[in-house]
Amino acid sequence: MQQSELNKLQQQQQQKQQKQNNAEMQKKQAAMEEQRKAILSQILSTEARERLSRIALVRPEHARQIENFILQSGIRQQISEQQLIDFVEEFTKQTKKETTVKIQRKHWSDDSDEDFY
Repeated sequence: MQQSELNKLQQQQQQKQQKQNNAEMQKKQAAMEEQRKAILSQILSTEARERLSRIALVRPEHARQIENFILQSGIRQQISEQQLIDFVEEFTKQTKKETTVKIQRKHWSDDSDEDFY
């Protein structure tokens, strides 16, 4: 019985430690996100922020990638709406996937075009 009680106590301690670690990670992520927003609000003009927020409404992952692109580019001057549009166009060109549509028609052995004449 003592061994099972000891195992239970160890499991409880591990769970408590995991919860603390998760809470700390969430706090760190929240702090990083706040710092990210602060930097972007300093860099982007109000019009550019509005445009980026509209992009985020439609495609959040695309907006996040654009934000990363802006932050990693190292620009520390004010970015206007037109400059943001240029960034978006450049980013879209880099990440654009070529899509092609290929139509395959099924050929049936009993189909005949002569039936229509």
